[in-house]
Amino acid sequence: MWCFAPAEMLKVFASSNKTKTLRSHDVQAQVLGFPLADCSCLAREWSLPKLLLALMDGECAEQERFVTLLWR
Repeated sequence: MWCFAPAEMLKVFASSNKTKTLRSHDVQAQVLGFPLADCSCLAREWSLPKLLLALMDGECAEQERFVTLLWR
């Protein structure tokens, strides 16, 4: 989303940092019209490649293969 809608993502980022009591899920829905988690659901539904799904999964961020892939 940072590549395709940077202005909106800046709004999400600013709102999330400004008001710590707001859930990021709610801020995303308010600014973008949907929470970003819905993108990963669609990606699975559309049977996108596993590597793309893993890159979208925050829990995979610390896996060595992804860190290596990003630094090549």
